[in-house]
Amino acid sequence: MTWGRGSTRQSRREREQVLAAWPTCHLRYPGCTIVSTDDDHVIPKSQDGSDDLANRRGACHHCHRIKSQRESAAGRARGRQRATERHPGLL
Repeated sequence: MTWGRGSTRQSRREREQVLAAWPTCHLRYPGCTIVSTDDDHVIPKSQDGSDDLANRRGACHHCHRIKSQRESAAGRARGRQRATERHPGLL
């Protein structure tokens, strides 16, 4: 497991490849700064997205932060939903 942003040579090299292939932000939320600075997983790893370069795009820091916050909130909501469902063995 890697820790932190760009913590291995390989991850730094892959990040450079993604930003070279996607120099402009693919998300374009309001307030977008256009220039890609972050490596974004299109399908989040938490939703079984892969680390393959085909699943990664460049995003500006502003948009990447918004997307990450939305994904995190959706994950918390799924967790709350599971917590309120009764266990099948207790039905």
